[in-house]
Amino acid sequence: MTELEAEMQEMRRLNRRLAELTDIVEELLVPLSERDEAKVRAYIDSHVMSQ
Repeated sequence: MTELEAEMQEMRRLNRRLAELTDIVEELLVPLSERDEAKVRAYIDSHVMSQ
């Protein structure tokens, strides 16, 4: 049972990370003229540091 709980926790962690990466990709796909460069940089930096 403990092993199953550990595997579920790992799966949740990976799903959360995938969601974060998806958010980053969506933000970067916005055309340059429509995005806030400082916001994008801050978002990327905060996610790189959290790894």
